[in-house]
Amino acid sequence: RAVADGVDPLAVSCHLVCTPNPVTIGPDEEIDEAAALMRRHEVRRLAVVRAGRPVGVVSRGDLEQGRAPT
Repeated sequence: RAVADGVDPLAVSCHLVCTPNPVTIGPDEEIDEAAALMRRHEVRRLAVVRAGRPVGVVSRGDLEQGRAPT
């Protein structure tokens, strides 16, 4: 985000470029719930969080790979 805004990432604090309240999902949630959250919040990635700690990221591409062809 800093680079996109033309700001030196080494000269700016994290809180100025990070999303303040990111949309998250738990690691045991269903794929359909992740897809619904992404649609509802218009995001391409979800932070996967367990007990308040990040454990991964799921993207729209991950969801597409996990679905069987129709």
